[in-house]
Amino acid sequence: MTFLSFFKCAKGTTSAHPEADAVETFFESQASSQSHLFSPQLADEATPNEVARRHFKPVLPPVFSSPTGVVTVPCNDTDLVNKQDEVNNAPHVLSAQDQDILASLFPNTINTNFCLLAPASGDRQASSEPLRVGVVLSGGQAAGGHNVICGIFDYVKRVNPASTVFGFLGGPHGVFSHEYVELTEAIIDKYRNMGGFDMIRSGRHKIETDEQKQKSLEICEKLQLNGLVVIGGDDSNTNAAILAEYFKSKGSSTSVCGCPKTIDGDLKNRFVEISFGFDTACKTYCQQIGNLMRNAMTGGNTYHFVRLMGRSASLITLECALQTHPNYTFIGEEVMAKKQSLRQLVEALVDLVEARYAKGKQYGVVLLPEGLIEFIPEVGVLINEINHIVAAGDFEVSKLTPESRSVFEELPESTRRQLLLDRDPHGNVQVAMIHTEKLLMQMTESELQKRGFQGTFLAQSHYLGYEGRSGYPSDFDATYCYGLGNVAGALIQNKVTACMAVLKDMSSSSNPLDWKAAGIPLTKMMNLETRKGKANVPVIKKFLVDIERPLFQAFAQVRDAMRLEDVYQIPGPMQLNTPTPVLPYTLVGAPSTASLLSSSSPQSLGHSRLEFEPLLNPLLLQKETAVVAGAAAHPGAEACNAHIQALFPALGAEAKDFFGGACKLQKAQKIKEKCAVGVVLVGPERPGYANVLCGLVQRVALLGGTVKGFKGARGLLTNDCVVIGEKEAAAQRNQPGFVLLGRTEREEAELFTKEGMKQAAATLQAAGVAALVMIGGTTLHAAVLSELLASQRQPIRVVCVEPSGDLGRFPAHGALQLLKELTGKDIVVGSPDAKAMCPGISSTFQQLAGCRGLGFDTETKVASEMIANLLTDSNSAAKYFYFCQVSGGLEAECEVGLQTHPNVVLSSQQFKTKTLGEIVTFVADAVKARAALKKNFGVAVINENLFALNKE
Repeated sequence: MTFLSFFKCAKGTTSAHPEADAVETFFESQASSQSHLFSPQLADEATPNEVARRHFKPVLPPVFSSPTGVVTVPCNDTDLVNKQDEVNNAPHVLSAQDQDILASLFPNTINTNFCLLAPASGDRQASSEPLRVGVVLSGGQAAGGHNVICGIFDYVKRVNPASTVFGFLGGPHGVFSHEYVELTEAIIDKYRNMGGFDMIRSGRHKIETDEQKQKSLEICEKLQLNGLVVIGGDDSNTNAAILAEYFKSKGSSTSVCGCPKTIDGDLKNRFVEISFGFDTACKTYCQQIGNLMRNAMTGGNTYHFVRLMGRSASLITLECALQTHPNYTFIGEEVMAKKQSLRQLVEALVDLVEARYAKGKQYGVVLLPEGLIEFIPEVGVLINEINHIVAAGDFEVSKLTPESRSVFEELPESTRRQLLLDRDPHGNVQVAMIHTEKLLMQMTESELQKRGFQGTFLAQSHYLGYEGRSGYPSDFDATYCYGLGNVAGALIQNKVTACMAVLKDMSSSSNPLDWKAAGIPLTKMMNLETRKGKANVPVIKKFLVDIERPLFQAFAQVRDAMRLEDVYQIPGPMQLNTPTPVLPYTLVGAPSTASLLSSSSPQSLGHSRLEFEPLLNPLLLQKETAVVAGAAAHPGAEACNAHIQALFPALGAEAKDFFGGACKLQKAQKIKEKCAVGVVLVGPERPGYANVLCGLVQRVALLGGTVKGFKGARGLLTNDCVVIGEKEAAAQRNQPGFVLLGRTEREEAELFTKEGMKQAAATLQAAGVAALVMIGGTTLHAAVLSELLASQRQPIRVVCVEPSGDLGRFPAHGALQLLKELTGKDIVVGSPDAKAMCPGISSTFQQLAGCRGLGFDTETKVASEMIANLLTDSNSAAKYFYFCQVSGGLEAECEVGLQTHPNVVLSSQQFKTKTLGEIVTFVADAVKARAALKKNFGVAVINENLFALNKE
């Protein structure tokens, strides 16, 4: 659950979401009770956020408010196509020959009518007989599936309270194996507005053989079903059409209808405006892409290659590009249309890196779809040949054509292995298993070396996949899916079969009161393909990115500017319970060029976060406030203080009252005003650092002073700094990253050598600052630098904010060497590369790098959201184990574990003394125990620093 999801609750109600106040009331009561709003208690079955999300009441199209009931009215296909449909989608055209073949395959349902749902009136009366409906989830998870089922349930219960809904378990396999459960109100209410498919689970089986079709018919007849609703993608809805044809050929009265599901967005045409789950997935991915963009801008030295879901279509990648404005985006359909080779793609990336380097930028963000490799002509041919060879028997390289064999042998060994992994249910290469982003990174680095590139190319790979499938559905998906369920229920009530439930006019309005409900014949969306070597297989046609249509053209017009200019959009967490849902561009159409070239929007979350005023101690808002020494923190403080004063004689003489105690604020008679204060980021940025800068500038400005920001360690070594005014600092308030000054990681090691610290002292003198605020680094280095300045009789001191846990990032050797030079005390131990200071001190600061540190709350909540999505996804598919590495410092894995309750948590503190073999055994035992319970799925959480701390 996104921890910011409810921050933007409207103060009033709207026609679209009249229940917003109920959610606000719930959260106000939770806040007053001081309950943890994010995570549950250990014995709880739901988080407070889950309970709150169930309060969301999706609004239905007006036809469902009819007091007389709902009927279907036959219509023409043109009655369901608006101008936006025509602009966004090409017409579906079949040759006469293909139409004849299709008609021969569906003789009983080929002439099914298009229909609109309308209020009952006159001679068109709605039946009030009890309905018996079966539902099945088919294929991969997509956010909103539960709301489709909830919509069906609520609709048939409105028709007649005696109606019954059955859920078939585990996908289509549950239909022909007769595994089902009656869905009660208690079950339904538990899953309202929830992500995943774990209510009844899904599966990738298809009802294909005559025996499976007959078994499916038998259970429908046994349960006396009026209808069966198949909730799935293009293949699943094709299966629904085949089942509808079979049922009708056998004289069955059971209707079969479908609902459009797929996060890839490729179940779309002039009649189906969008598939559900797409919006949620894109918003989830865009949050992470935005975070990476801020990270790239702050560090200034890393390219992030992000692979996104979408095997056959690049729609998710295009949508995310339009929402976040990356530096480079590969669209598979364009690669295919232009017949771009793998070499050309690599050259484009190398050109990008060189061009950005010329502008002083050694960072960037690159997006690509997981199916990109299939669109590359020579690789696509190779994959097609492999698919045919495997379909006919065992793979042998000698069976490839000479051209494909050459391509195959030129690929890295890891990529060749990935091409030959287990097949998907259709017998094709599992493209998601091919790490195309890593392939491009490796080839880009190699080509840069060949060109003699003078800069540095560092790259990180990311795959955003299953995290986007099972989270809370967005407001749009929740509303859309609930409406689809009602449409499906109405189609079955009116004995309509072989149709897909759809909602129309969403592209022109986000208000459900403007939407129309309709049924689209499944056969009207089909074409003929070759599957598993078999020709003329009827399949609902996939929607791909059309590079001639406005959506892609809008992107193409601005991508050259995006290459070099950082116009990143940072969407932040998906917002729930909003007055007006933000709809995806794939649905509403192309954005303006101006918006695509802007890095900010008045409607963005980042803009609204600027308005948040952090609470401050009132004394900090007054000029005459000083920090004074407090009482001793522990009984042994006196002996400890004496030891520290001996190590730092100059500092000890002037600050002895502050040692070993807690400081406090109080009124002061005289405050030093109009001084200059320096600030620098040393080490990784963490959430909240921008507010440290903002608070510093605000306080110094109150005293008439100025803040000079050094541009990372390099800036502190070379006196590269800028004056930061209140306006510039305020623009970063509550924002992610530390982009105003950034970080220069390469110079950090140099800074903390003996010579580097001397140079930093000289820089501070030249800059004319009275103090330096070091964000990051270690207290040891800050103290030694202060001791150096004090020994030089310079009135400059260093304050360390958020010291590092010293997990090897900043070795202490250089600082201790300098301290020996200053005091004559030989306390240098170990080698120059030693990665730990005094064990007791190290332990204390490691804690500061964890749950006591800045950003810990944010980082663990972001991680918890992603892991919660994967927990739901794992429980829905019931076949995957996810191993999740989390950042956030020490104990982050424990915090995430408490918030999400995964199956395994590898505590870095508990396992730091264990051998690798013992750790593996612990995990294996957990997997074995779950397998004994027939639970071959789960989630394990591990801290990113586990092996850095481990004794081995």
